[in-house]
Amino acid sequence: MPAEIDLTLRVAGEAGEGVMSAGELTSLGFARLGLSVYTFRTNPPEIKGGAAMFQFRVSDEPVLSQGDSPDFLLCFNQEAWNLHGNSLRPGGTLMYDPAQCALPEHHKAGRVIAVPMDEIARKEVGAPLSKNVVAIGVMAAFAGMPIENMRELVRQKWGKRKAEVLDANLKALELGYQYTHDNLPEVADLKLPPSLKPGTAIILTGNEALSLGALCAGMSCFFGYPITPASDIMEWLARKLPMVGGTVIQTEDEIAAITACVGAGFAGAKVATASSGPGISLMVEGLGLASMLEVPMVVFNAQRSGPATGMPTKTEQGDLNLAVYAAHGDAPRIVLAPRDVESCVYTSIDAFNLAEKYQTPVLVLSDQTLSHRSQTIPRPDIDALMTEDRKRPDVQAILSAADEDDLGVGHGYKRYELTPDHVSPMAVPGVDNLPYVATGLEHNEHAHIDQSPFAHSVMSDKRHRKIEAAAQEPGYTELYGNPNAKIGIVCWGSAAGPVEEAVGILNARGVSAKGLYLRMIWPVRMKEILEFARHCDVLVVPELNYSGQLAGLLRSKLYGLTRVPIVSITKVTGLPFGAVEIADHVQENLPNAGDRKRRSTGQHETRREG
Repeated sequence: MPAEIDLTLRVAGEAGEGVMSAGELTSLGFARLGLSVYTFRTNPPEIKGGAAMFQFRVSDEPVLSQGDSPDFLLCFNQEAWNLHGNSLRPGGTLMYDPAQCALPEHHKAGRVIAVPMDEIARKEVGAPLSKNVVAIGVMAAFAGMPIENMRELVRQKWGKRKAEVLDANLKALELGYQYTHDNLPEVADLKLPPSLKPGTAIILTGNEALSLGALCAGMSCFFGYPITPASDIMEWLARKLPMVGGTVIQTEDEIAAITACVGAGFAGAKVATASSGPGISLMVEGLGLASMLEVPMVVFNAQRSGPATGMPTKTEQGDLNLAVYAAHGDAPRIVLAPRDVESCVYTSIDAFNLAEKYQTPVLVLSDQTLSHRSQTIPRPDIDALMTEDRKRPDVQAILSAADEDDLGVGHGYKRYELTPDHVSPMAVPGVDNLPYVATGLEHNEHAHIDQSPFAHSVMSDKRHRKIEAAAQEPGYTELYGNPNAKIGIVCWGSAAGPVEEAVGILNARGVSAKGLYLRMIWPVRMKEILEFARHCDVLVVPELNYSGQLAGLLRSKLYGLTRVPIVSITKVTGLPFGAVEIADHVQENLPNAGDRKRRSTGQHETRREG
């Protein structure tokens, strides 16, 4: 049903002014009232200073994207206006500090609210740093949010600080409310429907959701090294995992982290690490070792803009090729990509289940936007979650069948036994009385070194064939829109929400479109992709990288199987896609979509968004 409320708000200013706290607390206040919240933030790379922005969208219906043009813009200073003034929706509301920002004569704002936030904080509160809390009070009052709700959030945020800090912020909040009531004739811009049911959802960031999923899956060991934007995973787990008997170790570097995962996985633990592109690059040899040893593990990759140090606080989807192909020799693995915060919980659980089932590394591709985004999600039913453990050998049967000739080869135990599903029972050292040698060298079924042509051929086939079945696992794709539509939009990761919303926009405009979200990228879901493409005149692939990495992968796999052209829409601004942005691009740049003559050309295009 149509949303009664759908509002996008943006707070912009200097890092250190409390931009993030203002956005976080106000958005959390909406979430506590039962509204769906979807946040997006950009931080500068500097430790202090630089332009910062926090945007959040609130609705009484589920929110799929961060929104396009904000309805409400709060500017703390002149730079914030210069950077974000043009983004305000025509007729939208602008709030600014007149002492810090001079507006041009002509602007888009339909309503302009001048609030002397800095002056109130300095003169009336006596704490200049409380300017952001004055802003929180004004925004919350403007939205019609009960002040007691916001008082409680302020207490939770600053209650453990010195008493004077909490008192100053509570006073700043009340002065913000008071200013709104005294100076703004229309106080409540947002009418909250009476049917809201607070407490039916929780709010998490993507990194917190991945970590929660890891706990639910039974992870017992985590090894990591700090890197933006993945560090929050290790920090969250360092607080929570020991509570359930698990271990978190910060290693000296990413190479140590991945090899520690290999050792812990070999010893029977459910294990994971987390990093970003530069760190994943260092882990490549360790991933190959895990593939050769057939050791289960999960690697979370919170992607950021690259290459090299790139833009460490900005988002990108540039590590797909790294995740799928990076190896010397062929080192098969499974690659997943959650679409939103709720998906992070269940994709994390699925990653551990797949790693255990197929005894292989599983990489999970998040990105900076998703890692740091807050979103309201239904409270997970922990008791209903299913977890899977690795296949274990029947120790007594193996020992009973062994004869004296077997004693020198581990009692006849075949660690890499050739089985119908290509997955071999994995003994746990110290638990199962079935010792074997684990080596990165090629081996035979007994795990003995064997570099013969036959052994390498058979074992290479085994390692690849076992994960082919993963492409048949249910629940790793989602279809949006009319299945018979002529325009198909294929997406992965955090682009899925904007694509789903864009499909709805296009169909409302009379443009027949559908979307396919791939939660499993590798192995390729050929059956579902070919079925999706069957009625299409064109496949559009929007992704946040320069070269169109998923589009390239699909072209390589679909070549000769379908003549549907693939159009790649790429964007490398460090910002995520907007739903209207995708819909406009499809409508403006694919005027011939639906024309059967186009289909016969088999052409491939790449269109880049600046």
